Amino acid sequence: MSKYKKKSQQHSTPSPELPWRAVWFLLAAVVLILTGALIRNRSSILPVPKPDVAQSLASETTVPEPVYQGATICQTEPIFLSELGFAGKAIGGTSLTGYIGFVVAEQDDAGNYQQVYQHPSWTMAGYLGPFVRDHLGNTFAAPTPFSSVELNPPEAQNKVYKIDTYSGEMAEFVNLPAALPPSPANPYGVMGLFYDCDTNSLYAASIAGSTAEEVVGRVFRIDTTGGKIEDQWSAGMDILGLGVFSGVHGKRLYVGSARDSGVFSVALDEEGNFAGEPRLEFYLAGLEGGGNDKVQRITFTPGGEMVLKGIDFNYNLSASSKPHCNLYTMTYSPESDSWELKSIERVS
Repeated sequence: MSKYKKKSQQHSTPSPELPWRAVWFLLAAVVLILTGALIRNRSSILPVPKPDVAQSLASETTVPEPVYQGATICQTEPIFLSELGFAGKAIGGTSLTGYIGFVVAEQDDAGNYQQVYQHPSWTMAGYLGPFVRDHLGNTFAAPTPFSSVELNPPEAQNKVYKIDTYSGEMAEFVNLPAALPPSPANPYGVMGLFYDCDTNSLYAASIAGSTAEEVVGRVFRIDTTGGKIEDQWSAGMDILGLGVFSGVHGKRLYVGSARDSGVFSVALDEEGNFAGEPRLEFYLAGLEGGGNDKVQRITFTPGGEMVLKGIDFNYNLSASSKPHCNLYTMTYSPESDSWELKSIERVS
């Protein structure tokens, strides 16, 4: 019996112990596996935002709707008006009956004039016609003869004057070059003004030098900081009213022909210079209820509508004595980049 016992003891071996190095490797592997699982499932661990929070986050990245509007939204009142002491509503203009040049008048709630103010310099250019304001309240105006050329000689009608927003004093701002010398058949010069807030540009339309046989109308882009002519467009037409509008394809300068009822436009580049050929938009005579008026003035409402003032114009002084005009209100269609008639109003 002892024989077999000894033999059994000789062939049995003790159980080997697990090395400590293997234990460390095993623990590291477990840690790596758990870390990877945590990263992959992190999104499921984070709290899901409530529906209203998620909706607000999505709305913050929504692209805003494009705004189609005129370029005069920055215009402001002259600073000198606050020093006049008017108690009611003060307005400035160039067509107040019985006054020559620029006038500021106070109106009551019924629209009646209560007080009239005129700086001594405001009559220096004779009768004035178109005028606009810039973002500082400076006023730019151009002379326009009415019943005679006594106060408005033809050779002085291609100028633009500036009324300073602080002092209220008027002085010559720029004398635009005429294509041809003036003639007795055409006593006019600058017929339209428009200020573009984005480029600090003053656009001036001139028909100086045009005759029944020759069409030499021009449009100038003027830097209002110093009166420098930045660009010039020989439009191939005589132009009265003009205005800048930002549409679906960028800015365009809209102009009214002085020889028919046509409204045209030309593209403007980022600096406000003229780019491309003119495009026919429509004829007033082709609109339902429209007439053969000439567009003397183009303005834009805060809502982006175009308002055209149509008058009877024949290059003589008789147009100034006719008190009636037509106001055409147009709405813009971005889908077709075109204008549609909304209404026509006959006013005095």
